[in-house]
Amino acid sequence: MGVRSRSRLWAVVLATGFSSVIGCGSNPPPTAEAVAPSGWRTPPLAVKATVAHVNENLKVPSFVWLTPPDKLPAGSTPVSVAWGTLRGAAPALKLADSALQAAHVSAVHDTGKGGIVTRFAQSVDGLDVFRTQLNVAMRRDLKPIAVTGSLAPSLRRLSTNGWSLDASTA
Repeated sequence: MGVRSRSRLWAVVLATGFSSVIGCGSNPPPTAEAVAPSGWRTPPLAVKATVAHVNENLKVPSFVWLTPPDKLPAGSTPVSVAWGTLRGAAPALKLADSALQAAHVSAVHDTGKGGIVTRFAQSVDGLDVFRTQLNVAMRRDLKPIAVTGSLAPSLRRLSTNGWSLDASTA
């Protein structure tokens, strides 16, 4: 790995991975656009995804470099670009349509300078899917550069019986 690639990697890691540790609770509240209904049907952006790391336990990519499209759609926002990127990179990320349907934007980190990070989470029937978080990192001009983290690649109900313990027993 060259010096330039290594410095780009550290810039993305610092912008995405450590922001949740260092700035615990310092993320601004989500914008109205971020909490709008799911944008999983947003048309995919033509991004080229290069997998740089795979989570060996889950067998899914956990770090992906992106080659952004030459031009973004008119009126693009961090959320619309993130959704388009997620849709465009879904095959490389091994995400089924059910995984995209369960995804939602949980935060947009934009301080007015530096990179912009749009964070995704997943929920099913109003319950968060445990340990799923994916970040789309982009430049100020909204060109996506990397995806970190992972979502559950597919979601299927394991039981229709509900909880086997009541709240007092649990």
